[in-house]
Amino acid sequence: MRTPIAQALAYPERVDAGVGPLELARLGALSFEAPDLGRFPCLALAYDALAAGGTAPALLNAANEVAVAAFLAGRARFTDIAAACAETLARHPARVLHSLDDALAADGDARALRTPGSICPTSVRPDPIASRCVMDILQKLLAFLVVLSVLVVFHELGHYWIARWCGVKVLRFSVGFGRVVWSRRFGPDRTEWAISAIPLGGYVKMADEREGELDPGDVPRAFNRQSVGRRIAIVAAGPIANLILARVPFRGNVRRRAFPGSARWSTIRPAHARRTAGIRAGDLVVGVDGAPGRELAGPALAVAAVVGPHAGADRSRARARRGSGRARDAAPAARRDRDERVGRQLHAGCSVACRLRAARSSTT
Repeated sequence: MRTPIAQALAYPERVDAGVGPLELARLGALSFEAPDLGRFPCLALAYDALAAGGTAPALLNAANEVAVAAFLAGRARFTDIAAACAETLARHPARVLHSLDDALAADGDARALRTPGSICPTSVRPDPIASRCVMDILQKLLAFLVVLSVLVVFHELGHYWIARWCGVKVLRFSVGFGRVVWSRRFGPDRTEWAISAIPLGGYVKMADEREGELDPGDVPRAFNRQSVGRRIAIVAAGPIANLILARVPFRGNVRRRAFPGSARWSTIRPAHARRTAGIRAGDLVVGVDGAPGRELAGPALAVAAVVGPHAGADRSRARARRGSGRARDAAPAARRDRDERVGRQLHAGCSVACRLRAARSSTT
């Protein structure tokens, strides 16, 4: 294959492919087997055209050129090429070839039948819905890999930090499995930090006599030489690091950014207007029972501040401001319904969810 590849790359020039001349005598023997015409339908069509003779080869050649052009232009699948050639031969029976004009006429007939725009009307065309679905899947897959990589890094860092704290020598810290794609050595122990080909996990490789011989100076720092308590700590450090990751940064991010915007009341139904003690839809909540409004990251958390910390209280005071006017206190009356309780304990979790959704939608 080196010779045709070199010719294709350098055409119309000729370059040396580094292949010696073919010497059949040195090959000794050549083995042949019958081709599978089911897997190679175009070869079967070529045999049929040769057997029919006349204008059949010209028809097949023209149909093949048009079908290949449609495939390269993205208007047909690769498997449509054989179907187009077979249909052309079926619709144009071979005629006796008397002259070159007969061959050119057959060529024109085949191209008129199989124009690039008419080839395989059901062939593959870009589907915007399918393209969006593919992009959505790719985005979700990328997001999954990014989140998984963050979890893996924190998990393995837990093992690494506790292993170093216990005096165990760490040989490799890898994100991913399989062949190492990138690696560098850092730290006093020259630990290898690596990124591997399969990003579905990771590992921390520590010095261990059970996996091979160690230098005499590293034997006391081997994992298997540590006490049971230290080994338990090293193994448990990974899951604990993931729990800390979920508890601290993610929880803080949700509290600060999940419900951006000012804390404003959502729509209040007229039937409940007397129970809100003058609070109207759109009023800015600047405080709840002494808690400043800046601590309420958004309407949903404002409502949660009312119905959460004050659950069970008979009356809670909300400080609200309308427009640019002065802030005023409002003490909603105690609720007994299961709809939008303010200042009373909620007996159904769905009431909180409904209220949060209403507050959240008011900011959009």
